[in-house]
Amino acid sequence: MTDLARWSSAASYEAFWDDRAKAAAALLGSARWLCDLGCGQQSLRRFLPDNMHYMPADLVAWDRRVALCDLNSNKWPDLYLQACEIVYVLGVLEYVLSPQQVLSHLARSCPELVISYNPCDMSDVNRQGFGWMNAFTAADFLDLLRTCGYQILSNTVFARTQIIVKARSAVESPLNILRRPLVQGLLQIQDWYRE
Repeated sequence: MTDLARWSSAASYEAFWDDRAKAAAALLGSARWLCDLGCGQQSLRRFLPDNMHYMPADLVAWDRRVALCDLNSNKWPDLYLQACEIVYVLGVLEYVLSPQQVLSHLARSCPELVISYNPCDMSDVNRQGFGWMNAFTAADFLDLLRTCGYQILSNTVFARTQIIVKARSAVESPLNILRRPLVQGLLQIQDWYRE
């Protein structure tokens, strides 16, 4: 399922992914609590405002703040998702076996999403050779987001082969909306004790 050995090596993370992170960071808006799902080397963090509550999550605990997650095993960074106002999913969905399940979970968990995807109609790469597990056209990907409960706010082509989408959930759990300030307070207390 998930190639843990590959993603446990810092050498697997490409430097040019920083450009995508920078472009995606421009879509932040007014959110101040951000979960970076599949954070890798946390390049997104460098392009965010200083007052951001950055919550990284990945297969590997690169540092003490990284919450462990595995989207192919239904292992979620629950506290981070409950606290965040926006979740970033950059360069991740291609490696997911059940994209609809993942996107539906995220739509119920947090109000906004910024996500990148390499549609199969925008490049003719060997998807299986890259370890990619799905193949949506750009139109099908946008339809999938809508099916999972998202309203598309923006859709940008990046590097001619990817799209970066910002979307708002129309199906977020009311319980999550109510408990978000409480979870944010809990995480701030945890951060205070860690320092």
